[in-house]
Amino acid sequence: MAAAIAFRFEFGSNYSYLALMRIEALAKRAGVALRYDPFLLGPVFRALGWQAGTQAIKDALRARTARARALGIFGAPTFIVAGKIFWGNDRLENALDYAQSLRT
Repeated sequence: MAAAIAFRFEFGSNYSYLALMRIEALAKRAGVALRYDPFLLGPVFRALGWQAGTQAIKDALRARTARARALGIFGAPTFIVAGKIFWGNDRLENALDYAQSLRT
């Protein structure tokens, strides 16, 4: 089985949307497991204007955002395969190829 790919995306990112429209079919075709992992890009840029619905959702997104910062994520979408970061919609195929290369 190929390594899994973590699809870290931002809801408001046009580039995340483009990747979202392609990733499921491409990952399935590549035989790569997929994990969706949203985060807020706004706090990364110190622009805290985006609001989630409930306090529990806000807290969960803030925790995921802190994790994104800790991972060194600076934009969306970001794909992570076995600890290696691939940033940008145009890097999706690279992330899938890398995941396939790690087959056991």
